[in-house]
Amino acid sequence: MTSYSIAQVTEWSYHADLWWPLNSAPSVSRDGSRVVFATAIEPDRPGSVLALYDAGVGGPPRTLTVERGGEDRPLVGGPFQIAADGQKIIFQSSAWYTVDEERGIYLFDIDTGRIRLVVPDTRPCYPGGNYRPGLPGETAYRNFRPSIADDGRTIAFVRKYYECRDTTGRWWPVSEQLNIAFDDGERLRGDAILHVPALDVNHHGHGIKSLRISGDGTSIVFYAGGEVIDKNGAGPSNLSMPPYEVIVHGITDPGTCNVYCFVVRMLTPGRYTVHVIPDPESQSEPLVVAHPESSNVQSFRTGRMLHSRPGINHSGSRIALHAGFVMQSEKTGVYVADAFTPQSPMPATFPVATFGDRPGAVPGDRVLSAGAVPDISTDGTELAYYRRYARFPEGYESGLGDVEAGPHCPRVDMDEVETRRLPVGGATRVIESFDAYVLARYTSGLGLSLSGDASHIAFISMADITGDNLDQSHELFYASRRDD
Repeated sequence: MTSYSIAQVTEWSYHADLWWPLNSAPSVSRDGSRVVFATAIEPDRPGSVLALYDAGVGGPPRTLTVERGGEDRPLVGGPFQIAADGQKIIFQSSAWYTVDEERGIYLFDIDTGRIRLVVPDTRPCYPGGNYRPGLPGETAYRNFRPSIADDGRTIAFVRKYYECRDTTGRWWPVSEQLNIAFDDGERLRGDAILHVPALDVNHHGHGIKSLRISGDGTSIVFYAGGEVIDKNGAGPSNLSMPPYEVIVHGITDPGTCNVYCFVVRMLTPGRYTVHVIPDPESQSEPLVVAHPESSNVQSFRTGRMLHSRPGINHSGSRIALHAGFVMQSEKTGVYVADAFTPQSPMPATFPVATFGDRPGAVPGDRVLSAGAVPDISTDGTELAYYRRYARFPEGYESGLGDVEAGPHCPRVDMDEVETRRLPVGGATRVIESFDAYVLARYTSGLGLSLSGDASHIAFISMADITGDNLDQSHELFYASRRDD
């Protein structure tokens, strides 16, 4: 029998005036010895800094800093990931770490304290890092959502292109480009793989929402909406797209579009193929991750679950994703896509935990709501994810109700963190039960990370699991597997 010992890692005080969570987005090294996560340690400072919990050393987490200009500057990061060996962190930052305070993607070495800008932005800034308005006809780009392979040198990221069209100085998004590159210690060299046109209403589905590169660096899995096309815009080049390009391109409303899960695989250096995860009930249709009617539970602008990376095993042959985030859909839940090889472009998709119990429910009934934020082990045999139960408010049947507490926003009744041995059976619940009457996007959407060997799970919870989280703030928990 497998069970887990659970430790509460963070002990920050609850601040009622904070509109963002205190802790979120854990990332675990392959052996589970180190966890990097985002934390808001100052209630008067918006945003988060990066902190490290070193289980091998013990003690409380520490804020990560780098010496620059005679002071210790905290790492302030957007999407980030700790490398498999637990030594490097790749993160997107708004600067502070170079003489010119450049923005871009940085690599930080935890043990040496060395920091290096590996992918600089070109969108111009004032001294201090704030973006300045553009000049008519000016173009620029920013870099987003970095992910790093096990070698600590192969990097995938998104580059968003902008243009300034008039004298207002406003930067208009033009397109997003998926890139893979190799860092030789001095410079980055690599390939642009594909483009996604980024309309002005990018929060309505267009663009790449999150991505993760496989451990061996040969595959990239990502959530995206819009036209996923060759890097040159159309026609054959470095990318082939069997077999869903027509379906994915079929956008009837340019203002909104579904979000799907894609996998890019390297065939040979510089040559790639892209697949979209198919629906298990209809192999001719892609599985919908989210669509514009999913409202606050899975909004394109702020939905944390969309910004949580899909899981991918070391070889890129098995993908774990959440999908169907529409509360009326029985397809809401966790899915696994299997058998991705160049010789087998049609993967098998199977559900692990789906909505299931909602048909016929009335307001007040507890129903299985969703499985979310899955992660998968290096060998692809074990899965971890949140499994949620909720109660739906009055009015959900008719689609009426307040945006914040209406029919698309169930009140959370219970979360469980569940592990499952694939392909079937072997579930172990880490969290048995807790009350967390908050909107769904504020709990399980805050992140879960499974170590590569599946021995440890880091997750965010409001539960008083260990007896220390008395204020039920969003704290980081660290679960260690034990065989009883």
